[in-house]
Amino acid sequence: MEINSEPKSLGMIGGAVLAIGCFMPILSVPIMGNMTYVQNGGGDGVLVLVAAATGAFFSHKESRKGMLISGFIAAAIMLFTLINIQVKISEMKAELAKPAEGMPAGMENMFSGLGEALAQSVQMQWGWAILAIGVGMLLYAGFKTEPAE
Repeated sequence: MEINSEPKSLGMIGGAVLAIGCFMPILSVPIMGNMTYVQNGGGDGVLVLVAAATGAFFSHKESRKGMLISGFIAAAIMLFTLINIQVKISEMKAELAKPAEGMPAGMENMFSGLGEALAQSVQMQWGWAILAIGVGMLLYAGFKTEPAE
């Protein structure tokens, strides 16, 4: 069965966009600067990078299931990471809101304003949009590809 070249090309481009998105800034942290998904070659970013490569490979091989599985795995890992980041930011803000123990009276909250300002300045960056576009293209190509008979 001959595949329409549009989904095949779109899936390969989607895999490439997803891979490029792994190296774009996804989080801005004060003092540390911008962080990418593949920060120092570890963590969930490597798994998304592998999913991007396999998605592009399955697009080239015209495998509908392969594209869809790769796209859904990348989306699930990204969602897990996004939720994990939000939970950690919430925990950090809650910890900074507590008064410091063992400090002399009146000095408990001396640095709490600075800590809260730092916690408030942690921001999501535009790399998430690139990752989402790559996943969307890969999934769209998978759904657009005609199933094998």
